[in-house]
Amino acid sequence: MFNGFRDLVPGASGEITVLVKNISTMKMKNGDRCQKISVRDVDGMEMTFMKFDGLMNIELPAVMTLDIDCTPKDSGILPKITGFNLAENVDASYFKPHAKIDPEKGWKMVNYYIKQLDDSTKVVVKEMLTGITKEYTTRAFGESGPFARKSGALEATLKLARMAEKATDIYGFNKSILMAGALLYYVGNVLTMNTDYSASKYQTLCGANALAYQRLMYKMSLLRSNEEKKESAKLVKDEDIDLLANILLSKNSRYNDEASPAPAIPEALCLLHLNRLICDLDRMDDVLNATESGNVSGEYRGYRRAYKSGCTEKEEDEPVQDTGKEEQNG
Repeated sequence: MFNGFRDLVPGASGEITVLVKNISTMKMKNGDRCQKISVRDVDGMEMTFMKFDGLMNIELPAVMTLDIDCTPKDSGILPKITGFNLAENVDASYFKPHAKIDPEKGWKMVNYYIKQLDDSTKVVVKEMLTGITKEYTTRAFGESGPFARKSGALEATLKLARMAEKATDIYGFNKSILMAGALLYYVGNVLTMNTDYSASKYQTLCGANALAYQRLMYKMSLLRSNEEKKESAKLVKDEDIDLLANILLSKNSRYNDEASPAPAIPEALCLLHLNRLICDLDRMDDVLNATESGNVSGEYRGYRRAYKSGCTEKEEDEPVQDTGKEEQNG
């Protein structure tokens, strides 16, 4: 039995369990009907098969075990489906995009960055993340597109934070504001996602930016009305709240779009462009690896075309050197 599409080699034949994402029926010139079947393996790799004998009529998405024949043809390998059966004992969620990072290690990196902030922004970030730690570390960035996989929001946050840290050394930004903004940049994404990789109603009704801003204002109001936290509340600067609000609200700004504020500070502008960069790079990575992040419906579209040069090696997160007790934020 094949474990994934990468096992398909000339002359091989056997079974492979896949998620059937899409089936389209077409009519050929001779009048016969065939089907184009888009499937995903457990590694997230996508392929399209043609089925000429007998039509599938199943409810999608569905998990199936396909009989595959990889007999070499004149034009190379042309995998052919010779049989199929529904794999009713396999849950479709098993094929949804898996995390590319270790959430526990990622959370330690977040705490490491929090410790580098000044007193004011440190309090703000801790308050924002209190109560949503699980969602912050496990939820997808979105239901499709870049980082649309388990712990995708956390993965994007860490990439953004690392790049923002480098940018500070080059441009001399306010480091605490920039890094706090990076750690909170995708809180809205977290709040608008369900645990099943689908967007909640709040994505449509409010949007990620508005929810992040709402949480910021709500958390700061609670902080200042809590007698037990009055010392922490004194550390928070009003200006820091205003600057972070601009960062969160201008995340998807198009400059001439009056519906969302434009970046009003250098730190907001920096994060805006770094966000677009890491998202585009993740889309391209999908193309280079023949995978597509996202939900289990629709066909693979890709990010135009990309050349796999072999010179882009992925860099692992640097280990945290702090050996002290981890801060708990929720």
